[in-house]
Amino acid sequence: MTGPNDTQTYVNDSATSSPARTKPTQERSGFDLADTRRDLIALAVKHGADTPIGHRAYTLVKLIENLRVSTDGWQKSRLVWSIHRINRELAGLLAAAR
Repeated sequence: MTGPNDTQTYVNDSATSSPARTKPTQERSGFDLADTRRDLIALAVKHGADTPIGHRAYTLVKLIENLRVSTDGWQKSRLVWSIHRINRELAGLLAAAR
């Protein structure tokens, strides 16, 4: 009979786990909620929180967060509709600001 040190590798052995904060080996879909939230907040700060662009950017942050935690189907559909509407308005304001 062989001892555990001869052939067995342990689950918590550093060779079997990846170091913390390493990039995943599989690429993500391209949409990252945390990145989107950060980008919207940065946009609102850049243009000013009390501007039409800032208001819509912050509104989108709230709507997306509400959608993430919503469990009601009707509420989710209204939130998605609102997100699309506010996103179109924000795109128009950004285009006009250029």
